[in-house]
Amino acid sequence: MRQIAILTDSTSDISKDLREQYGLDYLKMAVTVDGKEYPASLDYEQYTPAWIYGEMRKGTRVKTVQVTVEEFTKKFTEYLEKGMDIIYVACSSALSGSYNTGRVVAEELLANYPDAKIACVDARNSSMGEGLLAIEASELVKAGKTLEEVVATLENDRDYYHQWCATETLTYLARAGRVSAGKAFFGNMFGMKPILISNLKGENYAIKKVRGRKTSIDELATELANNIVDPENQTIAVLHADDEEAANMLKEAILAKVKVKGIYTGIIGPIIGASVGPGTVVTYFKGKKLAL
Repeated sequence: MRQIAILTDSTSDISKDLREQYGLDYLKMAVTVDGKEYPASLDYEQYTPAWIYGEMRKGTRVKTVQVTVEEFTKKFTEYLEKGMDIIYVACSSALSGSYNTGRVVAEELLANYPDAKIACVDARNSSMGEGLLAIEASELVKAGKTLEEVVATLENDRDYYHQWCATETLTYLARAGRVSAGKAFFGNMFGMKPILISNLKGENYAIKKVRGRKTSIDELATELANNIVDPENQTIAVLHADDEEAANMLKEAILAKVKVKGIYTGIIGPIIGASVGPGTVVTYFKGKKLAL
């Protein structure tokens, strides 16, 4: 049986340690800051998180570039030449065009590799919601599942991965076209903190607003406790956009409410960071089937 490579992209926010642990690779996107393009590396080789989030706090517009055809061709070919099949776990197609671009490139490449398979899976989530699905894919491959079995499981399980996110403001999401400008204005009034989820379509959905930072963090922990399934056998994720203090507060709030196997912690990468803005804190976990 052919070996299977699990790929994701810059929106997955998977740390280098986790990528090495689970044998994952990713396709790089890009960001532009003041008109200069930088690779959207999850390891921040060319700049620091403090720098890019600092630019955003100063009002600098950070724009994002999805995975290019050239990047797909290069990375897919790398693994096809090794005699491997590929599963690409992509950022939600409701948020990025990379999933559809990947499918087109895969179809073109497979004409030259008739014995190979490339499956593109729409995670219908982003950041570590996408990342946790890629980790699940890796574990399924290690358990001996076929490519078709892995894809079928992922397409079922993606409906159970929750995102509960608190942003400092909706301004960045509005600029990126993720919420309406009217909702962004309302959400930024009177110290209100928007609470966002990812719905069954993979869209970011502002489900409620609460007043103040501590209240918003408590709300995320409460929603996790209310929705998580089998927490003692599950490792969840807590990420932040240059606000480690808020991430630590969220971890403590979660552990005060529910016992989990473990917590992955990390910083939100440049692509997702450009959309949600500095100060964002978010948790991802597997729970009840999404209701929306």
